[in-house]
Amino acid sequence: MEFLSCAQDVRPYDVRVKEALSEGLQEFNVKEASVAVILPDGKIHRFVAGYSHDSIVIEPEMLFAIGSITTNVVAALVLQLAEEGILTLDDPMSRWLPAYPYVDGTITIRQLLNHTSGLYMFWDHQKLWDDLKRYRDSVFSPKTVTSPHGVCQ
Repeated sequence: MEFLSCAQDVRPYDVRVKEALSEGLQEFNVKEASVAVILPDGKIHRFVAGYSHDSIVIEPEMLFAIGSITTNVVAALVLQLAEEGILTLDDPMSRWLPAYPYVDGTITIRQLLNHTSGLYMFWDHQKLWDDLKRYRDSVFSPKTVTSPHGVCQ
């Protein structure tokens, strides 16, 4: 016979959030996570779990590389601008961005959004991944980044 209970988890919410984060890391094979909870009184509570750089325990004050989530945010904003008539998906990059070395300015916004522009797919190249890891704490000038020789030679 199965019994149902309406009893609430009486543990403090911070303990439950930390447990949920730890379980989520394992379930989704993620190395680190950060959560902010804003309570009705306006207080903000920050929680983190996992490790950075394979061995450093994550702390709430640490900065995260936000990775590909910006792609979704930028795409949503671009689609909103298209809906408002400010731009069209068939506009070439050169209408909105300055010229970049080795980049075809006729590539359209649509091609960028659906990944058919032909731009270099960096995740397909192990040397670049190795260099990203090697230089992960470095700061580069725009000149260094746009140089044909760049940092990673």
